[in-house]
Formats: sequence, C-alpha cells, structure tokens
Amino acid sequence: MEHDDAGADHSRRHFLKQVGGIAVGAIALGACSDEQNTNLGTAATATASPLPSRYRFIPLIPGSGAPGLPGNFELSPLVMLNNSGMLLLYGVTGERYGLYAFDLDFGSEQPAPREPARTILLTGTELADGRRIDSIDTVDLNDHGSIALVLGTDGEISTDRLALMGPGVYLSRERTAFEPLVRFGDPLPDSEGRFGGVFGDLTLHNEDNLLLSAMYAARDQERLTPADTVFSGLFHLPSARLDGARGLVNSTTLLRGTKRSISGFGLVDMAESGEYAAQVFASRPDEALGALMRNEADPSAASYVIGSSVRAARGTINLFGAGAVPNRPAGEVYFGPRVTSDGRRAMVEHYADGQAVLYLGDVVVARTGTTSPLGNPIRGLSAPVTGPDGLLFFLLTLESGFEICVTNGKDTATILASGQQVGDRRIVTATLGYHSDQADREARLAFYAEFDDGSNAVVVGVPS
Repeated sequence: MEHDDAGADHSRRHFLKQVGGIAVGAIALGACSDEQNTNLGTAATATASPLPSRYRFIPLIPGSGAPGLPGNFELSPLVMLNNSGMLLLYGVTGERYGLYAFDLDFGSEQPAPREPARTILLTGTELADGRRIDSIDTVDLNDHGSIALVLGTDGEISTDRLALMGPGVYLSRERTAFEPLVRFGDPLPDSEGRFGGVFGDLTLHNEDNLLLSAMYAARDQERLTPADTVFSGLFHLPSARLDGARGLVNSTTLLRGTKRSISGFGLVDMAESGEYAAQVFASRPDEALGALMRNEADPSAASYVIGSSVRAARGTINLFGAGAVPNRPAGEVYFGPRVTSDGRRAMVEHYADGQAVLYLGDVVVARTGTTSPLGNPIRGLSAPVTGPDGLLFFLLTLESGFEICVTNGKDTATILASGQQVGDRRIVTATLGYHSDQADREARLAFYAEFDDGSNAVVVGVPS
C-alpha cells in the first residue's frame, strides 16, 4: 500500500536508502490539555499517566561510520528498540540488505553502544536449512533479543523448486541461529490445509508468542497448485511453535454492521496481555465479483481494524473505529493499528473529505486541519508508537516541518520540533511510526532523523 509522508508505516516492508551523520540536544515540552485546546478533542481520564516533563536527544548511531557497520552502509528509517536496550537497524550495503544490532548502555549520563554493531542477517547468505536469503520482508523483536522475520528464500535442498522459492517465517530465539517456523506448503495447525506462498505481517512478544497473517489453501496435499482455493488468515503461535498454534480469524468472515467480509489482512499488533489489533481489507462479495468481471476497481473495498484476544474463541472479533463506534464517522485505516499497554487500540482514520484523525481508544488525540501543541497547522499524522503506562507517541506533519508528540489521552505535548538546535546542527526531518517497537518501558524513543547539513543518524530521546 502506498501513501505519503503523513505516515509511512508500510515501510516496515518498503525500506528507504539514506546517508549518515550525527547531532545532539534537548527540548522542553510544549503542551496543551483538553481544557486548553479543544481542537485536539481530548477527553479527561482520572487514571491518565503523567507526561514526561522534558526530553533530551542524542545522535547515537550515525548513518555511516558507526563501529561494526560496513563502511558503505546506508541507513534506512526502520529503527526498533526493545526494553533491554537492544537497538535493531535495517540498511543496505551495495546490493545487500541487512539487519544490525547495538546493545545500548543507558546507565551513564550519555547513552552509548556497549560494543560495535552485531550483524544479524544479510541477504545473499545461506540459512541453516540450506535456503538462501533473497529478501528481508517483515521484522519484529522482543525483550529477550529474539527476532522473528518473514524472509524471501531460495535454495537447493530438494527437487521441489516450487516449495523452495516461497517465503518463510524464521525465528532467532534469544540470539541463537535462525530456525524455520512456517514455510510454503507446511500444514495448518488446527485444520486440513497448508500454508500458501504469502506471509504478511507479524508481531513477536515475550515468551516468543507470535501473531502472524498468512495465506493458505484449504486442501491437505503436499503440493499446492494455482487451482487451489486460497484464503487469508490470522494465526497465533504460542512460544513460536507450529504445534499448538491456532487460527483466530480468516477471510470471508463477515464484519458485523458493514455488509462486508474480510478479503485480506494488513499490519498487526499485539500487547503482552494477548489483546491484538489487525488491519483488514473487506468488500461486499457481490460488488467485488462484478468489479472483477468488468476488470474495474471494487467500489466496495474498504479497510478496517478488528481486534480481540488470542485466547478468545475462533472467529470472535470486535470492529474498532470505521463506523463501529457510535457518533464516530466511518473512515478507513491505512496505517498500522496499535494496542497500548493498557489495552486500548490506537489508530489513524482517514475520511472521504481528506481529513485524518488519530484516536487513542475513543479519544481524539489529533486531527488534520487543527493546530499542534505549538500552534502550527497540522497537515498529516504518522502511525502511532505505544509507550509505557498507556502513553502514545506520534509525529505531526506541518505546513513546514514536523513535531513529535506524546499523549496520555488527556494531555498532549510536543517533545521535538523541526528546526530545533540539536548539538551543532538543526534537525529538519524525523520519522516515527515505521515500526511499533520504537519506545521502551522508560519512555525512551529511537528514530531516524536528518539534519540541515544533509547528514542523518539514529537519534535516541531520553526523558530527563
């Protein structure tokens, strides 16, 4: 899915190439509450966590020249941070894409890497099962250093080329070698059928619990053919094991109140409690079929957010936003939804009139066409990033520049703005929301930034 820089959560799979640099600094918060700025539409909650009073920003990893990274490494905006101080980066060296990790020391006044970068994975290398990595498509990590990925692979371990050329889901358990979890043609966990050749988004949490979207064929034969009927499904793999995994919901499921059924899944998120949110695409079957026969776009196609608990009965789902909430207009969800630590769903909805609104639960946090905490007109919204105690971080695109903000659902504050002096440079561009794991339990942030001298870096924001 393509959309503009008002938010680019899709780049978890479509990574950009950039250049390198460093900067340092801090900023005091510009804040507003629901009493001070009714444009934000926030609602008071008695249990809202207090906002951090101040942030300082440190350019931790330059885009090039950082210890352990290749000399011609080009940094991308995909940056991840877990609660153990592990920073995961994605970038390109020549024609090879790769994942690299730094272990960060936050114990001193100036955060810094403990040691040079570790190379996690590179395209072109061979996995333990004999397959070669052709692409790194989707990535997530947990607090123990486990990493789950969807990889495009090829190899020579059998004569069944059809099976070998498809993607697979792989896991490194607490820094061990990557092992295959699910591959093309593997049997479904709780019914007759086999996984197809498309694996979508995934999210990995502690204890290696994995939520995965994937296509499958409802036919239990070792070799799948183009004639097989293919469905999409959402699967939960406790402890990242296929035995014991279960399907949660699949395509053709009717979304109550919309007259539409699910046709596919987009981005997903899951809290440690097992509460999840998933972006789904849906349409009215009769209109979709008519459009297909006419070779036209489906006029009934729409995107929504569903959610439930991984422990709920199969097919038990709730519809969030997009017309499911009373007195809330029906919009579409193009960015990845999130689940906060206190179980609320956060999402950006887009409306036919061009307006976008960021919701935290049923609270309006920000909307285009209003003003930011610093009084600037809002032109776009990023996908949100969840923090501790129900905090939510997001980026506002302005007429000129940006603001990174934090909210608790009652109060909202700007913690960084474009043009801010950061060390001996001014920050001009930042990206947030490229991944759900960009804030840790101490409300520290990690994100990609560019500066007025053309340099770039991974910047860490630390409450102070």
